[in-house]
Amino acid sequence: MNDCESNVLPEFVIVTRQGYSVSFDEPIPNLGQLGDVITVALVRTEPIADEATVTVEELGTSFLSPIPATLTFQANEATATLTVSITDHGPALEEEATLGIDLPSSSPSLLLTRDPDRANAIVNILNPPSLSVQYANLALSASSTRANFVIEISEPFHRDITITLVYEGEVIYSDAPSTVVLPAHAERLTVPLTINPQDDNMEHSFIVRMFSATDSINIDENRDQTTFVLHVADVLISIPQRRFRVAEGETFSVGLIADRTAPSEIVVDLFTPNLGDSAQLEALPDAVIGQGRTNSLVGITVFNDDIPEDESTVTVEFRSKTVGAMVDPVEDYVVVIIPANQGRAIAPQIDDDNVIPADDNDGDGGDDAAPQSDTLSSGALIGIILGGVGALLLLIMMALLCCLVICCCGSGGYGKHDHAYPRPYYFYGPGYPSEAVVYDVEY
Repeated sequence: MNDCESNVLPEFVIVTRQGYSVSFDEPIPNLGQLGDVITVALVRTEPIADEATVTVEELGTSFLSPIPATLTFQANEATATLTVSITDHGPALEEEATLGIDLPSSSPSLLLTRDPDRANAIVNILNPPSLSVQYANLALSASSTRANFVIEISEPFHRDITITLVYEGEVIYSDAPSTVVLPAHAERLTVPLTINPQDDNMEHSFIVRMFSATDSINIDENRDQTTFVLHVADVLISIPQRRFRVAEGETFSVGLIADRTAPSEIVVDLFTPNLGDSAQLEALPDAVIGQGRTNSLVGITVFNDDIPEDESTVTVEFRSKTVGAMVDPVEDYVVVIIPANQGRAIAPQIDDDNVIPADDNDGDGGDDAAPQSDTLSSGALIGIILGGVGALLLLIMMALLCCLVICCCGSGGYGKHDHAYPRPYYFYGPGYPSEAVVYDVEY
C-alpha cells in the first residue's frame, strides 16, 4: 500500500427506510372501573392505499379483554380503533394497565413512533369503593318522630350512585324512599325517615338495608343494614349547650342532664360521625352518669398540632350504651368551632450584619430584603419583666444588708469589756451627723 492509498477514508453506506409511523391517538390516561368499556385509537401518519394490521398487547397485567387484539388500518384510512372491557383489577385502590403496539414483520412500511409518549397507552382502573351503614343498631325513644339512616362510602366516587333500599320488620315508619342517590364526590348520605309515634308502652323495631348499588359499587355485607329499636326509655338524657368555640390545645366540658335519677350507672358513647373529624380531637372518653345522679360532665380536648389551619367545625355525637337510657335524638350532638390557627412561630435567623431578614411567607424562613418588625414576643416581654423584678429584689436585699452592718457597728460601743485600761467610746452627736465625739470613760 502506497502513501496515497493510506490517506483515503473508508466509505460508509447509509440505508434509509421509508414508512408510516403508528402511534396511539390519546396517550393520556384513560379512566375506568370494573365493567367499563374503553375505546383505544391508533393512528398512522397518513392514509395509504394498502391495508395494514397491527397487534395491541397488554404489558405486565391482565385487566383488559379481549387482549391481545388485532387492529386493521383499512385502505386510505389513518385511524383504527379497538374496544376493550375492564374485566379485573388488583387489590390497590387504583391500578394501571399499559397497552403497547406490536408491528408485524410482514408490513415493512409500518414503523413504531419514536415519540415515547405515544408508543403506549395507559388505562387507569379504579377499584370500586364500598358502601356501609354508619350504625348497625340505633336506639330511639318510643316518642321519637324521626330517624336517620346514614350511608357511608369508603372513598368518594366520581359519579352519582343510585342505591336501592329495602325495609323489614314492623311498618311504623313513613316517607321511606325505595331508592336514594349518593352524589358524586360525597362521603356520606343521610336518609331521613318519619316515625309514627307509638304510645302502647311497648318496644318496636324495624330494619333498613341496602339491597343494590349502581356502577358495580360494592356493599359491605357485614354493615349493610341498620336496626332501629324504639325503646320505652326509663331515663332520657339531654344536652343543653351544644355549641362551643374552642382553640387548639384547650379542653371544654359538655353537660349531660337526665330527666330522672339514674337507677344504675349510665354510660354514653362519644364519637365523630364525619370522616376526618376525629383527627382534630384527642381520644374521646365515655360520659358517665353515676347511680343516683341526674347529671354529668365530660371533657373534650381539641388536638394541638401547631400547624397553620383555617377555621374548622367538628361534630360530636352522643349515644347511650346502657339499656333503658337514651340520649334525646333532638339533642344528641354538639358542634365544636375551632378558630384558625397560625401555627408555632419560628425564631428568625440573624445574618453576619446582625440584620433579621423578613419572611415573605414563601416557606424559606426569611432571607428577604425587607427588615422584619422589631415587635417583642410575649416570651421576651415576660423575660424582661422577670429580670426587672429580680434586679429590684437584689437592690432591696443589698440595702437591708447595709443597714444591718451599720447597726452592728453603731452598737459595738455599749456594754462592758474586760480591758485593764480605759477605752474610748464613740458617739455621733445629734447635731453633727458626720463628726465623731470622743469621750474617755473609766471602767
